[in-house]
Amino acid sequence: MICQCRGAIIDIPTLKKHVVFLAKAGIKPLLAGTMGEGIHLSNSDRIALIKATREALDEIGFTGVPIIVGTGAGSTRETIQLSKSAAEAGADYVIVITPGYFAGALAGNRVALKAFFTEVAEKSPIPVIIYNCGFTPGCCKSSQSADDLTLVPGASGGIDLDSDLILEIAKGSPNTVGVKLTYVKLHHGPGNLWVRAEFTLGVETLESKQGSARLFLSPPLCRISPGVFPPPMLLSSS
Repeated sequence: MICQCRGAIIDIPTLKKHVVFLAKAGIKPLLAGTMGEGIHLSNSDRIALIKATREALDEIGFTGVPIIVGTGAGSTRETIQLSKSAAEAGADYVIVITPGYFAGALAGNRVALKAFFTEVAEKSPIPVIIYNCGFTPGCCKSSQSADDLTLVPGASGGIDLDSDLILEIAKGSPNTVGVKLTYVKLHHGPGNLWVRAEFTLGVETLESKQGSARLFLSPPLCRISPGVFPPPMLLSSS
């Protein structure tokens, strides 16, 4: 969900109206994501965003609607602290992207990547969703297939978590409940993981959601996807 601002100040009244509009349409809020605003928010801004969203939902009787908040940061310690702050402010889930500042060194270090997500999940007071955004589509023609797209580094600087690593993290971290996949090559990313998660963990244990607009706007792919971002988030609030 885009954060409404006036200049550098969050427009809380407009934000709350937008939250209500989306909630009545059946869309659950994901705040401080990777559309640009998440990385630019101060911690106090993030807290204000969460509290305003919770207030807006409660005021219309949507007390059971969960709030998902992006808390990925440049270090494990800061990610954990942001996750704790988000929980205290009223968030129900956190969504954590791989830190990409040192992507050149981290991309090939599976031990470090697993350690990051494992420690965050262990120390977060609320459930964690992994956000894998290694690559996104570059400029392309509408006639191109997903496998023919030119890919550019995504919000995590090109660090791409494969399905083996994601499942390994999930199996070792009970507090890891889902994964958002912003990736367009089905044979490598979401298609493979959707099937493997169902047979390895059970779909109720690890929710896999697609985050690429090109995929969720494609009718054939919508039929095989178990859910998408940013349309309705299907995680249970229980």
